Amino acid sequence: MSIPQKLEKLKKITDPEVQIAYSLLCSVGMNYTCETAGERRLIDTTGTINVAGFYNYLHAWHEYETMMYSVSQATFFPVPRKLRQGNESKYLYFVPPTKKVVYSQIPFYLSGLTDTPVIVEMIKEIRAVCEKYHEMGVDSFPHGIAFTFWEQYLHLHYNLIKAIGVIALAVFCVISVLLFNPWAASCIMFILVLMTIELAGFLGFVGIKLNPVSAVTLITAVGIGVEFTAHVVFAFLTSLGDRNDRMATAIDRVFVPVIHGALSTLLGIVMLAFSEFEFVVKYFFVVMFALIIITHKRVSPTTSVTISGRTPLRNTASWRKPKTISGATIVTTKNEGQGSRSGPCIVYHSAYPLVTIIFHHAL
Repeated sequence: MSIPQKLEKLKKITDPEVQIAYSLLCSVGMNYTCETAGERRLIDTTGTINVAGFYNYLHAWHEYETMMYSVSQATFFPVPRKLRQGNESKYLYFVPPTKKVVYSQIPFYLSGLTDTPVIVEMIKEIRAVCEKYHEMGVDSFPHGIAFTFWEQYLHLHYNLIKAIGVIALAVFCVISVLLFNPWAASCIMFILVLMTIELAGFLGFVGIKLNPVSAVTLITAVGIGVEFTAHVVFAFLTSLGDRNDRMATAIDRVFVPVIHGALSTLLGIVMLAFSEFEFVVKYFFVVMFALIIITHKRVSPTTSVTISGRTPLRNTASWRKPKTISGATIVTTKNEGQGSRSGPCIVYHSAYPLVTIIFHHAL
């Protein structure tokens, strides 16, 4: 059948959709052949578009389905060019292929996204589809508000645990170098991890969900807790006497400064309690308030008991009769071990009530 005969056959077709379909069946790449049109399908049984005529079909969609093309909000580059059309030859001419698409963007609509777990699961499923096409040689990625905002939740737990672990390890290394005592550094690291876990449990207890804001607060807890914990440990290591005496002296030195630091920090965040935004009150004031309370709750008793109960007995000093002069205690010490030496040691202290029976009982 010659080309004129084919055109005459198309003119006899009155249904425009059939005319378009027949023209597309005959348009394959840069060729216009209808010999195998009856054997060719635009879309196979698996829902895959015919690869040989894909760019012809894309051009036809842009040309003959203008309204649906606009509604789809699809974007292609290079942009398909406009075909020349005649009054009676609109569907009769060969539909040429578009240029090879370098970039394409087609929006899709989602429903039922009511909660973060549902949205995170949706992101995982769509990314799995994109990864499948990436393995086929088609680089694709999803883009939108859901992916921009909720993408951070995909690896939030892993990144949080990793950050806390790195910070705890850094604290261990720095304290070990500064105090020359890896065992004391390990005690500090243990207390910091314990405080972080306790704060995380508090967040779940009061209904505060884990998100980037609360995750940052958990990471901040390590930095806030290490300062006062290190003070208690340093005071214990530099005190004299047996375990109980050194523990009492360490608490006596740092208890008031720790309380002052807690109160000053609370005064700094109390203004957040009067914010007009519930998010600020819930995720900043409540969390920071709990962080300060938990941190200072663990600094004095837990740190003292932990380091006192795990400190070696050797190299401790025995106390002799002390003399107190204007806020300082002059202590004469005697080293336990081979030989003996004695000498004065001035230990500054602050007087305030402290229930030390808790520590003695814990030991």
